[in-house]
Amino acid sequence: MTQLQYRSINFALSIIFTIIGLCFYASCREANTYLDLLPFMAQFRFDWPALPSAVNGALPSFIHVIIMSCLTATATTLRSTKAWKIPLVWFAISVVFELMQLNFVGISWLAGTFDLFDILAAALAAAIVALHFNLSNNRPTTNKPLSLALKVPLLLVGCLSTMGTYMDDSCDYPDRSRASCDVTPLYMRWQDIRTLNEVYFSAENANTETQIAIDQGGLVREYQGIDNPGKIYVYNQYLFVNDQLKGIHIFDNSDQTKPKYLAFVRVVGATDMEVLNGVMYVNSFTDIVAVELASPFNYYRSEDALPYPAVSSWLPSMAVFRRDGERIEIDEARGMVVGYEIENGKRFFFWDVEL
Repeated sequence: MTQLQYRSINFALSIIFTIIGLCFYASCREANTYLDLLPFMAQFRFDWPALPSAVNGALPSFIHVIIMSCLTATATTLRSTKAWKIPLVWFAISVVFELMQLNFVGISWLAGTFDLFDILAAALAAAIVALHFNLSNNRPTTNKPLSLALKVPLLLVGCLSTMGTYMDDSCDYPDRSRASCDVTPLYMRWQDIRTLNEVYFSAENANTETQIAIDQGGLVREYQGIDNPGKIYVYNQYLFVNDQLKGIHIFDNSDQTKPKYLAFVRVVGATDMEVLNGVMYVNSFTDIVAVELASPFNYYRSEDALPYPAVSSWLPSMAVFRRDGERIEIDEARGMVVGYEIENGKRFFFWDVEL
């Protein structure tokens, strides 16, 4: 067998097993793989014969060792006494990367999982290739090792493909769990946002305006604390504290050492406020609420005065609003997106809100 024939056979074998591998991934692997990004992958899809699950799982490792060993043999010439080192090297590389997928190793960028059958399949492939090299009589008798220019590309291709072809489409979530990056939006209805226009007054103070409001049928609720303090604003003798996304607490600040609670203005989605000419202006997601700071404390709402926020930018890194591969467009008419739900049913909220 001439040198050209020897290299041609090994190159042909590498091409044949590459095609077999593409057919396998296109037909048998349901999970997302990097190979799915190739535009021609659909051409390799057909009815793959039914095989035991262990065989299906280990077949890529088997094919990988054969492909890389034959490619390496195509690029070099080794005596029969040393040709067996080629499949041995690729078997060793496969074992190293397989062991790196053990859970306790903690390498998250390797998307595959450890499987002993993968190692056994790689060993079988290495043995078959070594036997093939040994039976290829009259191989070139020269012993020409690979040049660095060939070693680097071969190692790079071989190692990258050994890492596994699964696309790791999982994301990190606030509870430190990992799950699919596909999430669905959680809405708070506009009805729930825009109908809770309430002002509560404290009966335990001597403020004339609040007492008049109570006498005229105003709602009474004593101070219940501030859950998520935000912006603080001072206007005349009054102190305003934003309880984020819930509303504004108003205090009599005449005695700065002992502010007295006067009222709570409920504004769902409140994060900012301003007071001008005796009127308090508060944002309510995309609306602006105006409340007169004198009896009867009239409450006005201007709907859609502010733009709808880019809620997708609030998602964890790489997460997207998507279901069954189709991107979900935000339905602004449905309400405000206040959070998202992941595939296992867990819900996460951008803010502390009540649905």
